[in-house]
Amino acid sequence: MTSNPEWGERTSGLEVAKVFAKQIEGRNVLITGVAPRGVGEGTAVAFASQRPKNLLLVSRTPEKIEAVASSIRAQYPEVSVKVITMDLASQASIRKAAAAVAEVIDTLDILINNAGATYLYLRFHDYNFEGNEIPEEERPFPNMPPAFAKVHDDGYMPTIAYAQSKTANILFTVYLQKHLKPRGIASYAVHPGSVTTHLGRQHDEEMADAISKVSDYWKTIDEGAATSLVAALDPKLSGGISEALAREFQRRGLPVFATARS
Repeated sequence: MTSNPEWGERTSGLEVAKVFAKQIEGRNVLITGVAPRGVGEGTAVAFASQRPKNLLLVSRTPEKIEAVASSIRAQYPEVSVKVITMDLASQASIRKAAAAVAEVIDTLDILINNAGATYLYLRFHDYNFEGNEIPEEERPFPNMPPAFAKVHDDGYMPTIAYAQSKTANILFTVYLQKHLKPRGIASYAVHPGSVTTHLGRQHDEEMADAISKVSDYWKTIDEGAATSLVAALDPKLSGGISEALAREFQRRGLPVFATARS
């Protein structure tokens, strides 16, 4: 159980940040996938509200990230906001961004891997990985209606690829938890719930309609950011075991595939 069992899907990120203000003030925070009207923006605004030392916003689109940064600077002028351009689908871009981060801060206290993509069609890169195989933030993938079972002519199923990327997220989190725990670093896989964003802007009408029916309540970006904030800030989460944080903000054991040895 977390520190605030009464919190639920309507809890806002700003509320979580206020409660855990001491865990934010004076810290260096980096958030990937920051864009207007997305969970990344909600997360960034919540952290900015409690005076972090440095707030590093990362995105592959300069115009989008600068729009969020400008808004935060206007709301919280005392906060140091830095913007870094990075495409997580490019190893060269990642290395360049890492070097840029090292020039700004000596230590990183909180990392929110928020960046994600959905239903990319066989996007190949210089290291021969497909776009859907790149780890991204945990997002909901419930039992889907028939529209989700579409198969392209070549046999490629975007929804299956997306689900595989979710599995990769959890397995990667388990690995990090195991190998970084001796250094005092905790890693969590987060399920933010159903959030209204532009993530599915490439969906056709049938797919969009099917997705709209998977949840009775769709969160705002502020509410969608809350789960990641709990994972990053709640001192009651000791990092002692690998866990997933569900949208009700309570710790939930990992699925069997994430812990089985075969």
